[in-house]
Amino acid sequence: MIKILFVDDERDVLDGIKRMMNLKKDEWELRFTTDPAEAIGLFGEGFDVVVVDLLMPKIDGIQLLKILAREYPETIRIVLTGFDDENLILQTVKTAHQLIAKPTTRTELISRIEKSLRLKKLFTNKELAKLVTSSASLPTLPENYHRMQKELEKEFPSLKKISEIIEEDPSMAAEVLRLVNSAFFNMPKEITSIQEAVNILGINVIKSVALYVEIFSYAKKLKSNIVKQIDLWKHSVRVGVWSKILFSIVFPNKITSDSAYISGLLHDVGYLIISNMEKYDEKISAEMKKGAQLFEAEKNIYNVSHAEVGAYLLSVWNLPEPVIRAVANHHEPGSVFPMDKLSKVIYLANLYEHKKKFTEFAGKYLTTEEIKLFEEKLKSENIPAL
Repeated sequence: MIKILFVDDERDVLDGIKRMMNLKKDEWELRFTTDPAEAIGLFGEGFDVVVVDLLMPKIDGIQLLKILAREYPETIRIVLTGFDDENLILQTVKTAHQLIAKPTTRTELISRIEKSLRLKKLFTNKELAKLVTSSASLPTLPENYHRMQKELEKEFPSLKKISEIIEEDPSMAAEVLRLVNSAFFNMPKEITSIQEAVNILGINVIKSVALYVEIFSYAKKLKSNIVKQIDLWKHSVRVGVWSKILFSIVFPNKITSDSAYISGLLHDVGYLIISNMEKYDEKISAEMKKGAQLFEAEKNIYNVSHAEVGAYLLSVWNLPEPVIRAVANHHEPGSVFPMDKLSKVIYLANLYEHKKKFTEFAGKYLTTEEIKLFEEKLKSENIPAL
């Protein structure tokens, strides 16, 4: 049974949460405490989710989150707060997976928890599940990291240039969308456009999270050598561009294709996590020598591939639902979520990296005219397909 702990020093607030959660009492084991010190003692019981208030006497929510992240990284950590202090909120970025604003509704609270947990059941390998929830940040491409640092150190940084850098880096994009879609910014809709996200966050917040909170993680190279970091980055950007173009052809009446670009950019983000598993290269290479594709080799060993790993991370971070589904579906259509319009586009755009596969499967989802328009558009825009 799913185990969830709620920590809030205000008895009235905690009683309200109890009433909200009464609907799930037969499905979830629910614990409540007004005492942060008691909460620390309870952590060892192995909770799937801990929801904490941010400001409490003696031991505040940030301290609790740090203890959880350090001692029990497998736990999903959610902040529930009524405070809107920007500096305080930004301190939670690397320790909390999500932020929910008070007052909240039963529907919001339950749906957030359910969303963060729904893919966890796929993770029979507990170490891999722990890797997902312990990921405070993802490694960025060194070139992009330095470009961002250089731009932010200018007297007058350009929001346009910052957006362009983020749009070319899956890790930065995921982090920015995670932040802008938190309850702190109280957006009336889910944001998938990087330019829109950067404009909402503004220079000061971007500077804070980049230079001081350091959500953009620099790594000279990935631990794995099976996929080179530069190749993964180039592939992700190409799939993002192809996805945006294909979406505009297949669904021309849709107002925006931002979700298509960002889903394509993030589709392989799970590789940045799963490739850190012990002896990953050795185990994967052995499976691939038997004829398995990379994602098939991962599933043979871990029961999930980088597609499910990426989708789980984005669920825990509360990124927009269509993006999560598309990332999960990009190798095996419909294996985790039913296929939708966006998933179809990301799946096909990913296949286009290997023209033979695209040619083999595209006819199942696209008309002959759509395929023709797609390839003509690519040719006219001089986008290489490798």
